[in-house]
Amino acid sequence: MVHQPVIIYKNILSDDAVSCLRDWFFAQDHYVDARTDCVSKSPRWSADDWPRQWIEDCVRQVHQDPFEVEMVHFFHNLTSRFNVHVDSGLGVEHQKLAQGVIFPLITQGEVGTVFFKNHWLGRCSKFSKSLESQTVGYQANGDPRNAVVTDYSSVENYSGRPFNQDAYNRYLTHLNMYDLEGLEFDCYAQWYPGDAIVFPRTQLHAASNGTLPKLGLSIFTNHEH
Repeated sequence: MVHQPVIIYKNILSDDAVSCLRDWFFAQDHYVDARTDCVSKSPRWSADDWPRQWIEDCVRQVHQDPFEVEMVHFFHNLTSRFNVHVDSGLGVEHQKLAQGVIFPLITQGEVGTVFFKNHWLGRCSKFSKSLESQTVGYQANGDPRNAVVTDYSSVENYSGRPFNQDAYNRYLTHLNMYDLEGLEFDCYAQWYPGDAIVFPRTQLHAASNGTLPKLGLSIFTNHEH
């Protein structure tokens, strides 16, 4: 299966757009999901009570084919970092997966996202060899919880080799090295507010060990039927 590379669009969001999206995120409303380690908001793309107008042209610019937005997710990582995972929805058998787009909105220092040369065609999952395998469960609000994959043999481009030591030392020291065994380093995308980081939804990735807190906005899209 041929996958598109990670692409970074520099300064695609104006300063006014970044400021407006930040302000909306920090306003108290019914979208707030506040936890001790991370605060998030997930408005529907079509809803008229969030500032979609500041970002919709940019989302169109990074898509060459007709698309539809599945999910909008603002996330403010206070103390937690996303470990190795994939944002593949229900998987390629059930959806025509398109792109994941990360818009960095606030950084406190060097921080970024690490992408691997590995892809997963099943439903959205976390990857860890040091945890117990978990099938799909459900959260308190009824949304499906990500499965935990411990056997990487079905991961595309799984090598079975130790992970790149230099990449680990530079970007991923907060993770268990054992969890990265067999994965291949692709690239590191540093966060700069105003940029857009675009990647295939099947591609494994993880937050870097950079400075927290950080605020980002993720948009997940599918090809139109």
